Amino acid sequence: MNRRSLVALSVAAAIGAAATPSFAADAKAGRALAEKWCASCHVIGPDSQGAAADSAPTFVSIANRQGTTEAGVQTFLADPHKEAMKGIVLPRLEVADLAAYIVSLKEPEK
Repeated sequence: MNRRSLVALSVAAAIGAAATPSFAADAKAGRALAEKWCASCHVIGPDSQGAAADSAPTFVSIANRQGTTEAGVQTFLADPHKEAMKGIVLPRLEVADLAAYIVSLKEPEK
């Protein structure tokens, strides 16, 4: 194989790798993260016990808000603006997992 073909093949492989998602969000892992980081303020699921802080919405209510999307939740979690959430910085993979979990709580439309 000549050098030009090798370079073209390398570029094509790099482009293909960049276009392929390297992970899929994992709602089960997101639930574990919610139990660890969020349950002290939020009711994190329909089967969760305990009271949320007065100002913290339940995850079910977040999931059921009109217009809630996984991407929107990820955007919020990537840069939380609530005073109580300052200092909570999650890696991108954990943000994706937590968003997948929250959106998984959406109740079916009737």
